[in-house]
Amino acid sequence: MIIDSKTLKYEWQDNWAGMNGDDAFSHGGIAIDSDDKIYCSFNSAPYLRVFTKEGEKVDSFELSGKSMHCLSISKDSEGEWLWNINLDKQEISKCTLNGKIVKTIGHEAFGVAEGERLQFTALSIDPNNGNVWVTDGYGVWLNEGTGGSKVYCFNSNLELQFSFDGSEAECGKFNEPHWIFADTRKGHTEIFIADRSNHRIVIYSAEGKFLRVIGGDLHTPSGFSSFDDKLVVTELKGRLHIIDINDNIIETLCDGSEYSELKGWPHRKQDDKVVCPLFDIEQGKFNSPHGVLADSEGNIYVHEWLQGIRITKLKKVA
Repeated sequence: MIIDSKTLKYEWQDNWAGMNGDDAFSHGGIAIDSDDKIYCSFNSAPYLRVFTKEGEKVDSFELSGKSMHCLSISKDSEGEWLWNINLDKQEISKCTLNGKIVKTIGHEAFGVAEGERLQFTALSIDPNNGNVWVTDGYGVWLNEGTGGSKVYCFNSNLELQFSFDGSEAECGKFNEPHWIFADTRKGHTEIFIADRSNHRIVIYSAEGKFLRVIGGDLHTPSGFSSFDDKLVVTELKGRLHIIDINDNIIETLCDGSEYSELKGWPHRKQDDKVVCPLFDIEQGKFNSPHGVLADSEGNIYVHEWLQGIRITKLKKVA
């Protein structure tokens, strides 16, 4: 199937890596190293699996185990590092590319006050200085406590530098900042925040100064990746956007937003029981895109949030 948009053309490759139909719950991340090996997290063992761009599995290991929500890869003078956030453990891990954990931090590193909400969901590493940016995407949904929905900046030694929640700036307070991305398309770092329940992207400088907002046609922005001078943005409710370097949405692809109106979304329910939804999702449409990766050739890989694995590759053909 060809996805033919205004300026780009993709081939829809269903069931990339050959695991679609597995009934395990999917809520994972996806990242790529400098050798073009692709790392995906899963909620069923093995929890971290490594693939070629063609979808051949070449390695697997446990890493931090079940409930890894976000993956990111950084590079410094000592090599490449695989980072992950484990939702259940509420732990950030820095690891070697073969899965050896070298450093972890938890809630105690964030300096939150007693009774303050915190459930961090995503991280991104600034390649220019090694700072680690972390979003509290789910604290707002905790039953007890106040506050939450903050962004935190750590230095390369994982020491907290500062935090903010948007209320200090003209953009106003964040609401479920689900994902974060250290964007270097302009030759310097800008921090893109997927402020999901506010249906917008908020951009800050690498020093933590508010810059601007992308709003308009966005709804539930949830994840980021980039290729060339373009930013790929997933919307949880069934769409994928491509945004140019001037913050304009130039493509909206694979719109399956109608699925979000179905009973039990992102899953499906029959007789009030959750069932694997793969039987009713059309090729060429997304149900609930979550983890996203764009490689150096402009191919896009989407790891969806649902009961049952669904990973799709959009192979760039023009």
